[in-house]
Amino acid sequence: GGAGTGKLLPTGKVIDQLEVSGLGTVEVSMVDAANPLVFVEASSFGLTGTELPEDIDARTEVMQRLDSIRRHAAVVMGLARSPESASPAVPMIGLVAPAQDARTLAGEPNPAADGDLTARIVSSGNIHRALPLTGSICTTVAARIEGTLVHRNARPVEDPEADLRIQQPSGVLRVASKVLQRNGEWHAEFGATYRTQRRLFDGFVYVPAARVPGLLSLRSARSGGERAA
Repeated sequence: GGAGTGKLLPTGKVIDQLEVSGLGTVEVSMVDAANPLVFVEASSFGLTGTELPEDIDARTEVMQRLDSIRRHAAVVMGLARSPESASPAVPMIGLVAPAQDARTLAGEPNPAADGDLTARIVSSGNIHRALPLTGSICTTVAARIEGTLVHRNARPVEDPEADLRIQQPSGVLRVASKVLQRNGEWHAEFGATYRTQRRLFDGFVYVPAARVPGLLSLRSARSGGERAA
């Protein structure tokens, strides 16, 4: 952990009470694994967490509040000198909620039984249509740190090294991680995502023989050999 700040928990706490101008005190968890993120609960913004990206993006007031929280968190995490000077991309901010029945961007069912956590991440001003890979790793690591908002919303597991199944706008993303506590401090040993592949098509491509140099002479030679035989 500590990709951007040098610490897995930049403030040393699993939950912080963040003072945000115009909003007052906001409960957040700030975690830095693969990329710095600040996490908030979707319910704090009147959301279930299952909303699709365009639906959250359309809620201008919610998006403004999220950005303000993100900018103030950047200062506390040591990533900016002031909220105004904070990068538009770092840290990212994530909304978390328990696993629940939802639908994907494609309109397909995304049942609660298939997930352990619901998450939405703001990436450069908009809700990501899936999850940024570094953001998904940070989310998974945060879910394994006892006491964080992410851990509080994640489904309890018997094996702390089991993959976390994150329900996101495009479906379910499985992410692996190993997080240990040594001498009272949390350490992220690793985080990893999975990539899959599938055949896109199987078929033939027809090209005029005249466009392939040497093909006509090859065919003529073969035809001549067959006649001689």
